[in-house]
Amino acid sequence: MRPGEHFARLRRRARLRRMLRLYAAFLRGFMRSLFEPKLEHYAASLSFSTLFSIVPLMAIMIAVFTALPQFEQLRAAFEALLRNSLPLDDPAFIMRHLDRFVANTGQLGLLGVGWMALAAWFFSRTLDDIVQDVCNAPRRGPLAALFTYAGLALAVPLMAALAHAVHGWLAALPAAWGLPVPELLQAVLSWLLSLLLAWSIFWLFYQFAPNRRMAPAATATAAFIVALVWVLSRDAFLYYATHSSTYTTIYGVIATLILLLWWIYISWAILVHGLRFCMLLQQGGAEVPEAQSAVES
Repeated sequence: MRPGEHFARLRRRARLRRMLRLYAAFLRGFMRSLFEPKLEHYAASLSFSTLFSIVPLMAIMIAVFTALPQFEQLRAAFEALLRNSLPLDDPAFIMRHLDRFVANTGQLGLLGVGWMALAAWFFSRTLDDIVQDVCNAPRRGPLAALFTYAGLALAVPLMAALAHAVHGWLAALPAAWGLPVPELLQAVLSWLLSLLLAWSIFWLFYQFAPNRRMAPAATATAAFIVALVWVLSRDAFLYYATHSSTYTTIYGVIATLILLLWWIYISWAILVHGLRFCMLLQQGGAEVPEAQSAVES
């Protein structure tokens, strides 16, 4: 081997080693940024806030949609959304409590209405502070945050109604043609539609919740991965809840409540880490300091 070829091979090996160090440093910085400890604290904070605001928020949504002529279709879609979102055997009991809550809203008085509005306002402020901190964006004003997240929350049942209508149309299409539909195919279709609905909801949140311009490619990619993780986690959590007697043995009649609280925390953790993942995709790893040090070395 000639000396020139030998030195050229050594230079290629050195470039390859620097490139591998660069990618390894980027991956370490990326994963460290993705799993920051404060993101877990944010998920816990949002879970705690949800306990006080979820019933008023859902009651407000139901009360708004009861005034629409398509309320029955929206109600069916909302129940389907609860079945797809909550890993419980019988989510209908939540609808019964919400119906009772909505029926009693006329007896709340000014104090009760004020409490519902205050709970929604506090929740919107907490959520906006966390979202803007993760995205390095300026915080919205109190009313701007309230209207932004109220609009996002009201859009969810409409998207669920559209998915419910598409599912009904696809399910009735083979019957109209006289074709048998296997149960496995129906289950796969329902799963794919729930994934599509989750993807749409996460994309809507990642695109419009941050108070800054978000790249559609980054939000769509992050929303799809997060939706897939969330749907798979929901199915795994439902399987555990229905086949394991650990929580029932320990907590007895409140086991369902404990599992619901756990799922709320898991959902917020997935959403917050997904938002951080979306920001890392948008930044393209430009803020990973270790990668720069690896290049300089």
